[in-house]
Amino acid sequence: MFLDAPKRYVLDEKNRVRLPAQMLDELGDGAVMSAGVLGAINIMSKETYAEKHMSLFKKLSIYDAKGQLKTSQLAAQRATLEPDAQGRVTIPQNLKNKFKINKEVVFVGKYDFVEMWPAELYDERVDIFDSDTVSELLSQINDLLDED
Repeated sequence: MFLDAPKRYVLDEKNRVRLPAQMLDELGDGAVMSAGVLGAINIMSKETYAEKHMSLFKKLSIYDAKGQLKTSQLAAQRATLEPDAQGRVTIPQNLKNKFKINKEVVFVGKYDFVEMWPAELYDERVDIFDSDTVSELLSQINDLLDED
């Protein structure tokens, strides 16, 4: 669905950033920003969010104190996308602070969701490969798939 080359965008003075038009169209109305892994924010359609996140939360007992605290912590890192007429979305201040987004973000399309990385973290963790290491990376991914 999304698999696309990473795209860099700069936040404006009001913490707004333009989402790539194709991604915005595919996400649809009511898309959700939520905490991802490794320091990225996941952006998903409301259907994908319900399938991937809410289905896990529903399995927890309402009396599981540790589980309920964790779901509350995750819920606090969630926001609904509300694009303006120019396709810009506002990054809520709590997410901007928590994920250490300064001025630039990188969007990476991943099948049925989009990752939004603080540019500095993306450069540190992800954009580190050169032509000599790509083969090794692909081999490691293949090994992970073979374990399933």
